[in-house]
Amino acid sequence: MRFSSVCTFSCPDGFTTDVTAPQKASRSLTCQLTGEWDAQAPQCHDYQSPTLSCPGPHIIGDTTKGKATGKVSWNIQVTDNSVIVDPNAEINVYSTHQPSQELPIGATGVQVTARDFTGNTATCSFMVYIKDIEAPIIKQCPGDIVREEEDREVRVHWTRPVFSDNSGSVAVVSNRQIGELFAVPGTYQIVYTASDLSNNQNKNCSFRITLKKKTCPLYPPPKNGALACVSNGGDNTCAVMCQTGTDFEFNVPLLYFCSAGQWNFYSLPHMSFSSTLPWPNCTAGVNPSSSIKSWSEQYHYFDGDAHDLNVQVSIKDKFYQLLTAPYVPPFFCLFNPSSCSQQDIFVSPGIKG
Repeated sequence: MRFSSVCTFSCPDGFTTDVTAPQKASRSLTCQLTGEWDAQAPQCHDYQSPTLSCPGPHIIGDTTKGKATGKVSWNIQVTDNSVIVDPNAEINVYSTHQPSQELPIGATGVQVTARDFTGNTATCSFMVYIKDIEAPIIKQCPGDIVREEEDREVRVHWTRPVFSDNSGSVAVVSNRQIGELFAVPGTYQIVYTASDLSNNQNKNCSFRITLKKKTCPLYPPPKNGALACVSNGGDNTCAVMCQTGTDFEFNVPLLYFCSAGQWNFYSLPHMSFSSTLPWPNCTAGVNPSSSIKSWSEQYHYFDGDAHDLNVQVSIKDKFYQLLTAPYVPPFFCLFNPSSCSQQDIFVSPGIKG
């Protein structure tokens, strides 16, 4: 070059001739009389970090069926000025998590770092939310419960239901508790609700509790006779009757009454009777004791055919008179007038033979 010639050295975008002053992207040298440049030819230094783009502030994915994790794919966009100078320039990208990696339910922070050959770095970050969309499943649910009980209230126990969830955490609530008191009689629907931490719910575990008041077996009416009863809260109070001309096979009490699922007997102190069950039939030629017949003839014997509706009205009258007799305790009828009337009395005629 001729004396005083000037040459300008320029660097590509993102490069500088002076690492302490990135804005110096070019430098001029002048040829001196000695035939040397007034300074050494500059070197271009890469000072610009890669350009890194993460997929938004957050991305959302669902859990994999049956697992407490889910997979989400994403793409990271990376460019760098060094590629302009050297298309084969290498840019290394590091990430705390990889696309399609199994991530737990909830939020996971992902940080990505890009580094060029010179050591310039850039970082970006985003959140991955794995949403639990799977409700708990039922492993075991009790079946319906049917019981007969003597008491007015009972405690009912059942096997606690078993649930499972992909998250591993299940909260279970029910509308009634194991061992709670239940009124008898009654029917109750028990519902269990299982929820996970994402409030996915399963309400499909339900069963029915049916509590029946224990009752006494209502034996067939006596042959050649009739059975008259009235029900009080499911408990029957009954008397057996014979058609005139027949007698009981053995002495009977004035009344049979059901209590706590067992037949009991009421009679007057001087009257002897048999506690044999079921009650006797009526046959010809049998003579009960005179004390039984003298006290109960007006109540325990009827004229006519018990299958005749008019005769059944007479049987109801006799039975009502017995229930309200002065020597019969009032709890059989007088204390319960709403459920102890002639309309509430039912008559079952026995077969003839």
